[in-house]
Amino acid sequence: ALARTVFIPIYRKMLASMAAYDPVAEIKRARVPILIVNGEFDLQTTVADFNALKAARPDATAVLIPQTNHVFKRVASADLAIQTATYRDPSLPIVPELTNAVAGWVKAQR
Repeated sequence: ALARTVFIPIYRKMLASMAAYDPVAEIKRARVPILIVNGEFDLQTTVADFNALKAARPDATAVLIPQTNHVFKRVASADLAIQTATYRDPSLPIVPELTNAVAGWVKAQR
């Protein structure tokens, strides 16, 4: 049921174009500084994905944020019901580790 909203006709072209890319190959080809940030309980981009990107670009800055989901909100587990509720609640703040990681990385690029 959750995936049905993603697979409506208006999104088909976008999904097809996204599926054509191999993130590991793309990050290997990039010749710019890279910041990889992922949440420990991200159900869309897993820790395995994070590790594959990190392995592909060992020179990248990589930050794995504990107890955090795909939208960088604090969660207690990878339980889908808990995750879904955080996507819909705009009152929940993003985790401060995200802003700290991005700000620190940007400053380091100067």
